[in-house]
Amino acid sequence: MSPPARLDTSGIEVLSFDCYGTIIDWDGGIAAAFAAVPAFRDQDLPALVAEREEIEKHFLAEPYRPYRDILRASLQETAARHGLSLSRDDLDAFAASMPTWPPFPDSTSALLQLQRHGSLAILSNVEREVLDASLAPLERAGVRFSAKITADRVHSYKPARAHFDAALAELELSASSILHVAGSRYHDIDPAAQLGWRAVFVDRRGDGGGAGTPTVRSLAELARSLGS
Repeated sequence: MSPPARLDTSGIEVLSFDCYGTIIDWDGGIAAAFAAVPAFRDQDLPALVAEREEIEKHFLAEPYRPYRDILRASLQETAARHGLSLSRDDLDAFAASMPTWPPFPDSTSALLQLQRHGSLAILSNVEREVLDASLAPLERAGVRFSAKITADRVHSYKPARAHFDAALAELELSASSILHVAGSRYHDIDPAAQLGWRAVFVDRRGDGGGAGTPTVRSLAELARSLGS
């Protein structure tokens, strides 16, 4: 995969980001949370992690409930499919671990560089208090976000359009003035494209980019491609 030599940011005023999987290490964090569940010892953890991710998509499409509840429900269903029993403490600890998941090593320095190109915003499928806890180390280092659009605010989950509509309303900009940066095609890149947003796919997993979508492997690579 060849990254763009230099992305065209003409007319861009805001860079918006998904958080988990783009800025915060989603895969590492959730793998550690799975490993901490006693019932999952000696299980195929990568397979269980992937299965829970698919189960979650169905919950995201249902009427809104807090994401911490979706984490509990999707974990419980994953365990039940394999005849495993989880305690309330197991479920609570799994959901409560999310604010402790670390940023990717390049996130802070890259975002400090990227904010030279415009304001930064976040569109995230979590509660605001969880997002604030996750981003606190970056903000202490000087990263600033002009808007944080969260699921508990819009009572919806990406890939639905509510996050995108709320961002346009709060930022008072058109889609052509925003560059959306995300590590999930399903939750972010595909709906952004459908809504006419300019987007960059951060392929942290090495899955390959979507047709016609500029693709980088990290935020550091994105910063370099913007000439930061």
